[in-house]
Amino acid sequence: MLNVRRRYLLLGGFAAIVAIATLAFGIRARSSSAAGDATLAISAGPVTTSVTITLTAAGSGVNPYLGYNIGIPFDPTLVTYTSKTNVLPGSPFCLDNAAAGNEIVVGCTLFSTTTYVGDLGSLTFTLTGTPGCFDAKVFPYDGTNLIDGTYLLDPTSAAVANVVTTSEIKIPVSGGNCNATPTATATNTATATATATKTNTATATATATKTNTATATATN
Repeated sequence: MLNVRRRYLLLGGFAAIVAIATLAFGIRARSSSAAGDATLAISAGPVTTSVTITLTAAGSGVNPYLGYNIGIPFDPTLVTYTSKTNVLPGSPFCLDNAAAGNEIVVGCTLFSTTTYVGDLGSLTFTLTGTPGCFDAKVFPYDGTNLIDGTYLLDPTSAAVANVVTTSEIKIPVSGGNCNATPTATATNTATATATATKTNTATATATATKTNTATATATN
């Protein structure tokens, strides 16, 4: 569905997440990654009447972190957001928002740091039944997308520019095809053309006819 990033202004929902997160945890931006930061990746579960996208942290001896954030845009004609499941140990405080109807953001934050590697959390989408290609895509933190980027929080509550090794998965849904190539189709269009037609019209012609009249003559 989507090779171009779509940004949405969520005046109510995302603003609430940012306000709560900032007040509660002091989330701020960090412009670069550091040695030892975990790498992130998404994966997709089996497709039935729904599909689940899971965010995973990987690495060896990773730097401590407080939590994670994930944002996924989606086509609401193909799937709808159903639920989130947190897997990160430690009972983090989690918020989710899908107020725009075409993007879901989930953030979970612990009250103490962890170096856990493994599945962090998952998002489940229900298929609408419309055939198509669900382009599940996340965007690494780039210094500007604090709301809907995908990243970890360092011990100072700063967003980490984690490397995301798998950031996009194209998933055929409801019999759709993710490998279809658009084909130009020639269309014949009938055009009405005005044609002059010669019409022969019979014309009545008046003809003068000479008439001889016999005249009687008296003879003596």
